[in-house]
Amino acid sequence: MNVLQKSALLYEDKNILVLNKIPAVPSVEDQSGDPSMQKLAEDFFNQKLFPVNRLDRPSSGVQVLAKNSSAAAFYSSLLKDKKITKKYIAITEKKPDELEGAIDGWIAVDKKRGKSFFSLQKLENGKSASSHYQLLSSSDNYFLLGIELITGRQHQIRAQLSFLNCPIKGDVKYGARRKNKDRSICLHALWSEFPVLGGDETIKIFAPLPQDPLWQFFHSAAVDFFNTKKN
Repeated sequence: MNVLQKSALLYEDKNILVLNKIPAVPSVEDQSGDPSMQKLAEDFFNQKLFPVNRLDRPSSGVQVLAKNSSAAAFYSSLLKDKKITKKYIAITEKKPDELEGAIDGWIAVDKKRGKSFFSLQKLENGKSASSHYQLLSSSDNYFLLGIELITGRQHQIRAQLSFLNCPIKGDVKYGARRKNKDRSICLHALWSEFPVLGGDETIKIFAPLPQDPLWQFFHSAAVDFFNTKKN
């Protein structure tokens, strides 16, 4: 049975679908052979789709799929040229020393371990990695951070927050104390903003938070972060 529900559809036009990726479901086909969001959407909407962005399997949030190769090329180009704004939220086990700041440095990927490493110093075979974070809210045991990506490297947010000694809840690969029961991590692609192909408008997509009590505790702070205008 296809687990994809119509409620997962956040936006649709003649060129793209924007979905709210399900936690712990791969965004595209991987070595596990488990059904991906792309495959589920292709079956649900009965058409071939092309991935524009990819989210780590345990995370959730805004995922863009193109309906044709021309749209895929257009939106992939926007992504490469940093013309697509992306904001994430993460629930972390610790509070950062600074409540807001830039994280600029270098990321290198260890392919054998499937893990990225962040450093303030240039790394061999590394790529520059930049983002900005801010503390949005907290509970008794956890902290909600808002993150805006400047670059989009493999596992960038996970590696950077681990470097700050603020591992994401459930992300044992990057230092969390224990796994989440559903194999997710508390990292959510909250919203994205980008131009529409063939038009003058810009669309702003908000992905509702997972239906988990802890995520819902932070709902108001996430909405406020979504509504914050860029400087």
